[in-house]
Amino acid sequence: MKGKLISVLKILGVLTAGILFVIAIFVFNDYVFNGIFSNWFRDTFVIEYEHYSPAYDIHYYSTELNLPLIKRFVMIIMIINMVFWLSVIIAVVYYQKRKTKKQCISEISQMTRASLLEGNLAASPAQEQYAEIYAQIASLKSAMLRKEQELKAESSRKNDLIA
Repeated sequence: MKGKLISVLKILGVLTAGILFVIAIFVFNDYVFNGIFSNWFRDTFVIEYEHYSPAYDIHYYSTELNLPLIKRFVMIIMIINMVFWLSVIIAVVYYQKRKTKKQCISEISQMTRASLLEGNLAASPAQEQYAEIYAQIASLKSAMLRKEQELKAESSRKNDLIA
């Protein structure tokens, strides 16, 4: 329980640090580069109209947001974000499976070596997982012993014929 809480706190800490990092970059760019974000947003997503009022003989400006462009931009950003995070998840799953596969192969090779060379097929916690492999090892071992006995018998018959 304590380990799960610590891992959740670590994840929250990483997320908080990431959000603070993005905010710091935004503030740095906006203040140091003299409002670069607000200028870009105004130039890209705001439509300005110039109007003339003959009754008052003045020119005035009105602005409105270009909502279709904003929607398209947000959709593109969301798709890029989704593709990025899916790529990260796929990469993590791939490398985790690869690591698990290597560990499994290492464990199986150690058990195979122990059972063939040392002759012990002792019960272990992993035996239930690898019951089929143990059965194959046992059949291989019995086949090897049978072949060895046949070779010894044949060798002794040849020695009897020679003598």
